Amino acid sequence: MNKMLATNNIISSFVLTFLGSLLLFSCKQDTSQKPTENIISSEISISDAKEKLASGKYIFIDIRTPEEIEESGKVEGAIEMDFFDNEFKSKFALLDKNKPYVIYCRSGGRSGKTLKLSKKLGFKEVYDMSPGFSEWK
Repeated sequence: MNKMLATNNIISSFVLTFLGSLLLFSCKQDTSQKPTENIISSEISISDAKEKLASGKYIFIDIRTPEEIEESGKVEGAIEMDFFDNEFKSKFALLDKNKPYVIYCRSGGRSGKTLKLSKKLGFKEVYDMSPGFSEWK
């Protein structure tokens, strides 16, 4: 009888230790993700955007329609990505998230939405040129 009781105690101890270990490992936090403080995402003025363009380090993305660009021009070297294109989000998501971008539209509405999208997609550095290309010249 004592042997059976001792065996039950050993089994109980083992089960409790095993369950405790499972609980401990299931609560462990994932520390491999970088903190969100490293993400730069904000509105910038036209003069700040012009400084970034002059530095040559930033990729400019014009998210206006082809007709808008044809009518009023664009920032030299800017990539054209029509915000109203059905595949805009998927095309935008394919960009290198580690490169720095300046996005703009006509007056800031579409670029503001794209700035929010860039945060959700994990882009590291994106600026929204506000109030938009209408004030560029």
